[in-house]
Amino acid sequence: MKFRQVLCVVLCIAMLLAASVIPAQAKACGCGEVVRIFMDGFGSTLYYNYGTPGQVEAGMARTDDLAFGIGRLFRGAGLSVWERSWDPLANGLGTLFMGIMGHLRMDLQGNSVEPITNRWRIDPRQDHRESPQYTFHYDFRIDPFEAAKQLNEFIEAVVKATGHSKIALTGSSEGAIVTMTYLKVYGLKRLETLILLNGAHNGLTLVGELFTNKFALSGPATANFIADMDDGSGSLKLAMRLLAISRALDFTAPLGRGIMNAMGERIYADTLIPLFGQMPILWAFVPTEYYPEARKLLSDPKYATLLAMADKYHKEVMSQADALLKNARAKGVKVALISHYGLHPIPVTRNSTYQCDGLIDTDFEASGSTSAPIGQTLPPSDSKYRSPDGVVDAATCVLPDQTWFIKGAAHESGPSRALRDWIIHSKKQPTVWDSEEWPQYLVKVEGKAVPQ
Repeated sequence: MKFRQVLCVVLCIAMLLAASVIPAQAKACGCGEVVRIFMDGFGSTLYYNYGTPGQVEAGMARTDDLAFGIGRLFRGAGLSVWERSWDPLANGLGTLFMGIMGHLRMDLQGNSVEPITNRWRIDPRQDHRESPQYTFHYDFRIDPFEAAKQLNEFIEAVVKATGHSKIALTGSSEGAIVTMTYLKVYGLKRLETLILLNGAHNGLTLVGELFTNKFALSGPATANFIADMDDGSGSLKLAMRLLAISRALDFTAPLGRGIMNAMGERIYADTLIPLFGQMPILWAFVPTEYYPEARKLLSDPKYATLLAMADKYHKEVMSQADALLKNARAKGVKVALISHYGLHPIPVTRNSTYQCDGLIDTDFEASGSTSAPIGQTLPPSDSKYRSPDGVVDAATCVLPDQTWFIKGAAHESGPSRALRDWIIHSKKQPTVWDSEEWPQYLVKVEGKAVPQ
């Protein structure tokens, strides 16, 4: 009798296990396609009243009161001259910037002041066998750990919808910050491929210098930055070269110094911190070497929650980024980094000659490359990782054999699309030596990346 009872229990357990396992096996997809998730960065679309009948897009810049803001700026400039005081101009600048971007403000806990956000969603009509890429939508202003939590929910939803237990994850720009935070908190179980494209996971000099009061203007730097926007005809580059030769923009440097010396504290207190400093994600853009000084901006006790968020990211993610990438590769995840170089940075800081894609430093995107200042080359070397033009050396990268560079490409994802597809479909960990079509150093030509 006891044997029969035990046998009955065993059979019941077996049936229960079969009931739980068989549907999962039936749902698994054998299409052979690779399911991909793509994350963009700062400035992606936000909405008022998201998910309601009153949903409407909230742009990065609000122009409703632009005329009023410009009017206040000119009025402030006039009063500053009349009263011999910078305060009216500071008030005008604050009014203008808050009028344009004030709707994006966050409160002291890192929550949106206005009913603006974005959340991930999956189109139930999407067939991954025909459209294998899913885009993760999120509020680009929030704490990286909250964004990573939402990314994990999205990945699990994609896994459930497609029957694919592994995905290829690409984090572009700020998306690399969210990707690395996801990696830290949720691990590798869902990742087959990990690509960081123009990643901000090590920060960027622009934010580091702005958050440490190193604002500066330069005529030549401004001309060089604008010249990089040339459409290929050469007319814009020629115009900027003539401006540089004529020294017509030389007034910008003393103007910038004068503004910051006279109004710097007001600009930071009234505009920079309320508008940008209260966005938790912006603190993840501050490079490690700038962070100890930059965090002093949050020394007031009222910023305790924001400071805790910022400290957590720098301690648990940015400082461990190299180890996280190496561990992912060691555990069998295909890892690749794609960086751009050859363009001038936005000309609002004292350092205007570092290699970048117009926004993020090349060396930060590539996790440790060594690059010469714009217009120069590195000292002679026999390094096998040196670029053909002598500008970049990947030998110092955390993953030199898995780091690619595209010269002349701005902060964009288009030129690398074919390279990413090749990496995603590789049967093993790809390296920069595997394909003549995809060597370590590429150049943008007619919107595509080709070997240098």
